Amino acid sequence: YRECRRLLDTGLILGLGWGVFIAIVFGFLASHFQWFKPMPEVLALGPAYAYIIALSAIPMLLFTALRQFTDGLSFTRVTMIITIGG
Repeated sequence: YRECRRLLDTGLILGLGWGVFIAIVFGFLASHFQWFKPMPEVLALGPAYAYIIALSAIPMLLFTALRQFTDGLSFTRVTMIITIGG
């Protein structure tokens, strides 16, 4: 059980770390959206969308770490139920 716990902790830490990193990068790019010279319609809505994507990266990567862990333990039914229910 200790090895499983260590692997789960490592996966969650990596998921959280990468999620925060991606959120910071996307947040920075969203705040400087005009650098990409988009059309005015896109410039009006694009930064808000990019912020939403940035914040959703953290739970997505945490879910991916948990999903990979349960799949590795051959508990694929749990992952299927959560994926369909979500």
